[in-house]
Amino acid sequence: AAGVAKLPSFQTSHGHFSLWQGDTGEPKYTVYALEGMLEAKRAGIAVDAEMQKSALRALTDWSAAQANLAAHPDRTTVALAAYVLAAMDQPDFVLNGRLFEARQGLSLFAQCYLLRALSLANAPPAQVNAMVDLIAARATVQGDTARLPELPEYAEDWWPSAHDVRTTAAGLSALLTARPQHPLVPQLAEIGRAHV
Repeated sequence: AAGVAKLPSFQTSHGHFSLWQGDTGEPKYTVYALEGMLEAKRAGIAVDAEMQKSALRALTDWSAAQANLAAHPDRTTVALAAYVLAAMDQPDFVLNGRLFEARQGLSLFAQCYLLRALSLANAPPAQVNAMVDLIAARATVQGDTARLPELPEYAEDWWPSAHDVRTTAAGLSALLTARPQHPLVPQLAEIGRAHV
């Protein structure tokens, strides 16, 4: 609750959030803030409705303005934005479609969040299946465990995705959202248990 109470002081007049009070807001911090609001609401903590509305509007407008997603420097942020919008019951179907078309040029981390966005938005099964297959094909399986390592060329796309444990966790969350019975789920979960 204390963290949610501090959020307004990090929001700019344009709706985005900044890392430090008084700084320029950035979409990547807005994604984090909105995901925090989502988790707070799930935990029964009140969230300022106007703050959330302003952030969602800013993120929607920013995402819509991004072109050439397959080569965009902020493509992972765009994918996370698509997920957050869908998770907050405001899916951007056009954005989801654009990301799906650019899926081969996205990092694995971004592909995982795109799968979650598509699943939450009730996208056509063919799109969801294609993303599941794309992510599953990247898994490295050893015995009862599996990993989803990020390709080196995408390591700078989004700093949390630079470690295999984080991309594996993102993949596990995506499959639990879209295909909870997928055979990779228990294998990916083993990696998580090993790092608790």
